[in-house]
Amino acid sequence: MDPLDELAPTLSLPLLLGPDAAGHETPWRGRPGPALAVAKPAGEAEVRSTVLWARRHGIRVLPQGAVTGLVGASTPPPSGPEPLVLSTDAMASRLEIVEADAVAVVDAGVRLSALNEAAGRVGLELPVDLAADPSIGAMVATNTGGSRVLTHGDMSHHVLGVEAVIADEGASRIGSTRALRKDNTGPDPTRLLVGSAGAFGIITAVALSLSPLPAERSTVLAGPMADTAAMELLAVLRRTLGRTLSAFEVMCPAAVEAGLSRARPSGRVEAGHDPDVLVLAEATGAHGCGEALVEAVTTVGLPGTRDGVPGALMPAREAWALRHAITEGLRDRGEVLGFDLSVRPSDLPALRAAVRELVARTDPDLVVADFGHWGDGGIHANVVVPTGHALPGPSAEELRSSIYAVVTDTFGGSWSAEHGVGPLNAAEWTASTAAAERALLASLKDTVDPMGILGHPGLPFG
Repeated sequence: MDPLDELAPTLSLPLLLGPDAAGHETPWRGRPGPALAVAKPAGEAEVRSTVLWARRHGIRVLPQGAVTGLVGASTPPPSGPEPLVLSTDAMASRLEIVEADAVAVVDAGVRLSALNEAAGRVGLELPVDLAADPSIGAMVATNTGGSRVLTHGDMSHHVLGVEAVIADEGASRIGSTRALRKDNTGPDPTRLLVGSAGAFGIITAVALSLSPLPAERSTVLAGPMADTAAMELLAVLRRTLGRTLSAFEVMCPAAVEAGLSRARPSGRVEAGHDPDVLVLAEATGAHGCGEALVEAVTTVGLPGTRDGVPGALMPAREAWALRHAITEGLRDRGEVLGFDLSVRPSDLPALRAAVRELVARTDPDLVVADFGHWGDGGIHANVVVPTGHALPGPSAEELRSSIYAVVTDTFGGSWSAEHGVGPLNAAEWTASTAAAERALLASLKDTVDPMGILGHPGLPFG
């Protein structure tokens, strides 16, 4: 009997096969890979039955959210045994907002937009800002960051609890969604599911802390200016605005132009010339915070700027549309080699210079288009291989290794600021993680998944 013929009757929704599975086999960035089939369980019971089925047949299960990841862990590999993709799309019926507690309890497949729409009705939000619309379970599994980490932290800061199915003999459920803000009854092993990319368990439900919707959210575009001036502006805004400063994004001219190809703000936007940058600063808080933001930006004179620091309020929707359009705009221009890096904010100008030097030495026709969350030290130092231009594979890998080495060895930074671990950076994880830490995670893996069937096969801890 075909194993899929055994699985299909246990699920509420039909399995997706062949062309119907294509949307679950193609990553947002990278090479597609074939799935044995795509299963869409309707709840925890069907997840457990699917895991038990996979154990019986020795078939790998690849948990998948909304396919918005950028490190290759959410879709099957281009070659090798075909996994069963377990999509959480159909697990979205539970979306509970408890206004009095400022918490949400949701199924793993609920999208960020749906959660914030429901929370917004009672003046609350999950303050994680992304260009994509991911599922909540996947946001936990990848420990999503975003543009407002500066004030609100990454996804781990909002997780109050998770429920998950592991791949032990009984496909046990672990964790809870009691949504307690205080529970100091010992180590919580389910915390290791945050950022695990589905290798330690399939997240089925999440409890989250929410934040009040601000009375006002205002954005300013300032510049162009030197990157060193942008860092001085960040210091000024921190002093004058405090926690009202909710985002501080920096975009180089190539990134701005890519964004403008997809989004057209009503006001005039001057991209400037490399290595100048444009700053998007956001203030969130009580009424009047926008005026305070503009005053702070326009009344300081900093070295490296032209005529002080020109800046003007821009509707938040337009400003963020420009910022979020950069990734798609770059993809229109050619193959994108993505580098999701973080260093101490004060080191960002020097890191930019080092990356540009390495790229120019590799191939002067490559385009550096860096942008990102400078307020918390994050930078997407993306490199575009223009359409029609060929970059040999070894050169791309050498460039990746060189940039990672500069980030970690020279600046003491991270080669994955927020995108998590996947096949695209697995080798770096192995090289940079202490043997004792690798052994600890391996022992956990043996406990929760003794047959080694959970997660992408390219995960270094999978």
